[in-house]
Amino acid sequence: LRDRTDPLGDPEPFEATLLVPEPALRSPVRAMVQRAFSPALLAHHERRVRTAAHTLVDRVLERDTLDLVGQVALPLPAAAMAELLGVGPSKRAAYMRWAMEALSPGPGVSGAERMRRLRAGLDGLTLYLNELLAQRRAEPADDLISALIAAEEGGMKLSDADVLTVVLHLLLAGNEGVADLIGNALEALTTHPGIDEGVRADTSRIPALLEETLRHNSPVLGQLRQTAHDVQLAGTTIPGGALVGCDAGFLNVSRI
Repeated sequence: LRDRTDPLGDPEPFEATLLVPEPALRSPVRAMVQRAFSPALLAHHERRVRTAAHTLVDRVLERDTLDLVGQVALPLPAAAMAELLGVGPSKRAAYMRWAMEALSPGPGVSGAERMRRLRAGLDGLTLYLNELLAQRRAEPADDLISALIAAEEGGMKLSDADVLTVVLHLLLAGNEGVADLIGNALEALTTHPGIDEGVRADTSRIPALLEETLRHNSPVLGQLRQTAHDVQLAGTTIPGGALVGCDAGFLNVSRI
């Protein structure tokens, strides 16, 4: 099955990403990305990410009402990515605005206006990331973009298009996945009081809560794939080249 996912609706520059089907191309790219995500890099930024999370929560606690998704779940992963990418203080507000537009144009926004805001956010992010990429090639720093630029596998290095593609994939897919996970975990706590009480009594159970939420109510419920050739499945022939909806939402969920 070949992947049919394309976050921007455009095959360029998403031709050399982690999702491409050809192993000969995907393996070096994946290896270089894994090398860039070193434990040292993540440990270096963990304190700043924790600080960003505490700042968001402190702001929420000062208000009379709570919008967990809009005030915490969506901006938190965007802020974490800003730390990893090395977004400077002078660009932080603009970066967050573009990221939020690309991820969530706003409640009640639909149709052409929704697409306009999505495209504006993506365009702003792309232009800024290209500027940041050029800066890091000239002056490397202790951030993810610099690590991706320096990564090497079998004499190969990532091009500017590769780095931009990886960063956009991480930003778009990572933001939505983390935001959905936070919302799904809250839903589990509010609908199962016993779980809520247990986690409040023992916060060391939070990692288990998140793992179980990923299993039972995954942020990614399905993806489209394209068959590379005819496939026999449960007595049915799926012809080559057909689009297949893979419903991951049924995995790891007990039948009732």
